[in-house]
Amino acid sequence: MNRKLLVAGVLALVVLSGCIDALDDAEDVEEYVPEQADAVVHVDMDVLEDDTTEQLANAMIDMEMEEEGEDYDGPESYDEVWDEIAEELDEEGIDLEPRDLHEFVFFSEVPDDPIEAEDDEYAAAVVSADWDEDELLDAIERNATVEADEYNDRPFYEVEPDDELEDTYYLAGLAQGTFSVGEEEAVRDTVDVAVGDSEALSGELRDELDRLEGDHVRFAMSTPDYDLGDELADDPTAPDLDLGAFDEIDVVSGSYYTDDDTLGTSFNLRTATEEDAEDIESAIDGILFFAGTLTGEVEALDDFLDEIDIEREDSTVVVSYETTVDDIIETMEELDDLEPAGPGPAQPPGEFDEGAEDDFGEELDDDFADDAEEFEEELEEEFEDELEDGFGEDEFEEAFEEEFGG
Repeated sequence: MNRKLLVAGVLALVVLSGCIDALDDAEDVEEYVPEQADAVVHVDMDVLEDDTTEQLANAMIDMEMEEEGEDYDGPESYDEVWDEIAEELDEEGIDLEPRDLHEFVFFSEVPDDPIEAEDDEYAAAVVSADWDEDELLDAIERNATVEADEYNDRPFYEVEPDDELEDTYYLAGLAQGTFSVGEEEAVRDTVDVAVGDSEALSGELRDELDRLEGDHVRFAMSTPDYDLGDELADDPTAPDLDLGAFDEIDVVSGSYYTDDDTLGTSFNLRTATEEDAEDIESAIDGILFFAGTLTGEVEALDDFLDEIDIEREDSTVVVSYETTVDDIIETMEELDDLEPAGPGPAQPPGEFDEGAEDDFGEELDDDFADDAEEFEEELEEEFEDELEDGFGEDEFEEAFEEEFGG
């Protein structure tokens, strides 16, 4: 299903509220997610009123205003962003407040091959909102044909957008102020859960979402049976890192949260055994070290990598990062001030340090040394005649610099 249809569908959902006055009050929106879902994202819209999030948005707007100067014509504050949205809706004759969307949970089935997958075939969102249904009904009918029906004693709607490039989507009323929108089968399944004909999400995914209760955005998903290590091994552009350990991850969860002036994210990688978790922890350490070799002398990027925390709790690896609005802005400003990097000086043969050690006290992978040796051998073949004629070391390095852009 085209994801942008979910946005249109969310706006359309409360049209149903006039048809479901007799329904029970809404429960937690996750109570309506079908048990076959294996990817779930829950968003509490109180994030829009969060002081730290607002502070970050204002700081980024200030940066944009300073960078563009007199050419800047956007909103000058976070509040103005929402004022402009309200004005645009008003111009369209839609009298609603975007912040009256309370929470929503998006769910889907994870495809067997996430890289090759296109649109979600099984996906929907369950939404809690408080908007005027008459205004929304007018808005929907301007751009779509709505066919009213009923499914399992619940109002059920088919929405056919006027734009032929847009896909048909479906709406259903679940409880007072709670609705579902998305692909037909997924929406029908939410109705079955609402009336007690099917089971709701449970097990590890639900446990993870409950554990992260209170965070603004939280998610949990089962991983597909997909061999990431083999896939990357066949990709010539992928870094020379062993990522096969990630194939052992069973469940991934995480969240975005704020605490006073701190913003944080966390990712939890759950495996079947402690040994698998150890392998994943080592792989992440390797990735971070590799990333550190690419940052050059950009202090802000080095600081970012240093602040990433990795912990292992039994068979779960927890990767977390916390920062402040001031640090985020400082990093963005430093990156913005960087000049595009040109090609650096080539390194003459013989200066590669085979004994270089990483942050964990272990020697770098022998592949680095092997690559350097192979590179030097190729140069010697390139200048074989000159070397046989007594071409000295100094001349060799001079030719190296001249040939390879020193």
